[in-house]
Amino acid sequence: MPFDFDVIRAIVEHGFESPPDETVDPSTHPVLREAGTAMVTAYLERLALYQIIADPVPVFGRRDGMWIGYRLTAKGRKLAQAEPELRRTVADMTGGPKSEVSEAVTALIEECTSHKKIASLPYREDFLASLKEIWVGFDNECFNSVISLCGKVMECCLKEILLEKEIAFEPTWSITDNALLNRVDNQLPDRYISPAMQNVKNIIRNYRVTAINTRNNNIQAISRDQAIMVIYAMQDLVKRYLAN
Repeated sequence: MPFDFDVIRAIVEHGFESPPDETVDPSTHPVLREAGTAMVTAYLERLALYQIIADPVPVFGRRDGMWIGYRLTAKGRKLAQAEPELRRTVADMTGGPKSEVSEAVTALIEECTSHKKIASLPYREDFLASLKEIWVGFDNECFNSVISLCGKVMECCLKEILLEKEIAFEPTWSITDNALLNRVDNQLPDRYISPAMQNVKNIIRNYRVTAINTRNNNIQAISRDQAIMVIYAMQDLVKRYLAN
């Protein structure tokens, strides 16, 4: 069953904004009212299975007809304040990745989960969670988030490569710095840096520059094609790191 994430988010946000001891009336939220009773009821049924909502009960909507009222559980209230985690939960509800690209990332997650190099990382759980957010973000067309997370994962891999080889680097270097890529490329040529990495670096750099520049009102919109390019570059780098 495919899910409209905006409707799920509206259910959770509406519950969070309502008093915790009161039954939530879906008819009073414009997104839920537009979605309709049938869709909201089906979503509430699934959210109840995931213990995100509780106490579903028929209510006569103050704005429109009969609805199913509900309350958010403690888990639901936490998800209301953490959209990335809510997106991961919704992805689990839909049964997994929805595209060839996200399937490739899930395969990478499986490889990383059992790999000894990843097991030894002090930030292992954050690393794996970032990979999962990449495929969830891609399937939900959150391409800017995908770019940011891919950059984070690649930075981790490049610095771990240098640490393993006992090659000095500055902790502040990032994937968008020529210094970090050049240090790996010069010290370990033809092993970790693909020919496309320079283009990928520029995509990430341009996004970061516009995202943090307070004088720029036009944050670069990342396209699907750019997201795919960066995801596959990230996948290639992680695999090179694991293989050496």
